[in-house]
Amino acid sequence: MEKNEIKKALYKENPTAVMEYVGSGHVKYVASLNELGLVGFTVPFEEIADTAFYSQMEAKLLIRWLI
Repeated sequence: MEKNEIKKALYKENPTAVMEYVGSGHVKYVASLNELGLVGFTVPFEEIADTAFYSQMEAKLLIRWLI
């Protein structure tokens, strides 16, 4: 599955990403897509800065950090 397909599905389905864990210099989120299964996002601590990251977020807001 290509990243473009995943991105399109994230906007179409608008799933919620759930924080899986925090550690090793990053925050890991996971979202479930009906057509493609689970997708992951890894947000490095350096890129968080003053932005608020919650335990559950709209997955499309995390596309930049798609694994």
